[in-house]
Amino acid sequence: MPTLKRAISSPIVFTPAHFLRYQARIWSRFSKITYNGNLRSFISELRKSLNEIKTVRIEVGTKTLAFAILTKLPVAFNILIEKVTLNTETQGSPDAILNLLHDAALNEEALKSSFKTNMESRMALNRETFRSKTIHYCSNGRHNPLASHPPERCWQLHDKKCLDRYQKDAKTNCTFA
Repeated sequence: MPTLKRAISSPIVFTPAHFLRYQARIWSRFSKITYNGNLRSFISELRKSLNEIKTVRIEVGTKTLAFAILTKLPVAFNILIEKVTLNTETQGSPDAILNLLHDAALNEEALKSSFKTNMESRMALNRETFRSKTIHYCSNGRHNPLASHPPERCWQLHDKKCLDRYQKDAKTNCTFA
């Protein structure tokens, strides 16, 4: 019975037919990768798939791979696609395209985080600005120091200063707030 160490260290031997099927499976996985809205996961899937393609030596030109990556991008990335196709340095390099996509992902995350913090600060400001004011009334013949008027103008202390239109009943709380 072979030991586990021996089984792990022994190389996997493929027949040519099995190897072609394995290459086809890897290429099929690459061709099924789609952009799902998360740029970072998309880039990591593409990098993993490109490494597998290099490992099994699928002979595809680098320009073909580069343009295959560009066709997977949605319409929102048209500016980036034009930038890549017009630049001769990045035109045929899948790694350069993935690096540009990585930069775009970082910029997108920075914009989202700054937008989020900006919105949070706006919401906090709105909560502070439009918070309902608490009205403090004077009652029982006493002036409330939290009231919006000074003691000299308090109708609880000086009931004669209360205007006639506010004097409905002697028992009513007459305050000017």
